[in-house]
Amino acid sequence: MSSPPPPPTGPGPDAMSSGGAGASEPSPAAFPSPPASPFIAPAPGQALPGAEAPPALTWFRAFCISQVLVLGGFALVGLFMVVGAVANPPPAGSSGPPPWIVGAGIAAVYFVLCVPYLIGLAVGRQKWVWAYGIVLTILSYVCGGCWPLGIVVLIYWFKPETKAWYETG
Repeated sequence: MSSPPPPPTGPGPDAMSSGGAGASEPSPAAFPSPPASPFIAPAPGQALPGAEAPPALTWFRAFCISQVLVLGGFALVGLFMVVGAVANPPPAGSSGPPPWIVGAGIAAVYFVLCVPYLIGLAVGRQKWVWAYGIVLTILSYVCGGCWPLGIVVLIYWFKPETKAWYETG
């Protein structure tokens, strides 16, 4: 890293106004040096340097990843149903909705259900994320997936260090 430029060596403003010759150099205090290592604030939603994340955050991220994998897998099954129905159409006169419509519906629903968990992975340290984590965990009980892991997440999520991390309690 380069050092700051030296202060100017010419006569100061006092020497110019008093007639000039023989005036002294400006004092070093007139040109303060920058701090050695300036403090750079973290980006919004990010942790302060040296702040340790609670274990609940690790469990929450693992939970969101597992939910995305399970729900994304169901969405892929729906896409395979669409491809299979297009490649091998059902016989004429069969009852019920066409398989490609069922597959498209399954794929659409499960892709939409993946989005909140992807958001849960992407957000940082903000107050509303604590409540968002509770909502995602409860959503896993309703729509299937990794609800046993959701129980562990809730146990850790309500601990005081997690509330303190998100500054909610």
